[in-house]
Amino acid sequence: MQGNFAEVFRGLSMERSQLLTLVLEQIEEHLQQTQIGNDASQPLPKISEDTPLYGKDGLVDSLGLVSIVLSVEQAINDELDSEIVIADDRAMSQKSSPFGTPGRLVDYTMLLINERK
Repeated sequence: MQGNFAEVFRGLSMERSQLLTLVLEQIEEHLQQTQIGNDASQPLPKISEDTPLYGKDGLVDSLGLVSIVLSVEQAINDELDSEIVIADDRAMSQKSSPFGTPGRLVDYTMLLINERK
């Protein structure tokens, strides 16, 4: 996966659609890993940018959310050689949580990336 993103991140630029793909892959990977100890016969839910991620009807609990955010941060920072922090004070003080759906997580992360340019 990182090989695909190496080209994307050169020059600190990335398209929203590419970041959305990265986020959705990280969510799916997390769900697959947590499903191993559970009922692996159940198919993974279909995930889109509007799927509730956390909160009422969300896919993951608070620990799962932290895991996903950290994996997204790490993938971005590895490729950008940067130190972007997604779960910062600004994120926590937002009126509408940037972690409610994959789409909101992408939008907030894009804001952080673009501020680094």
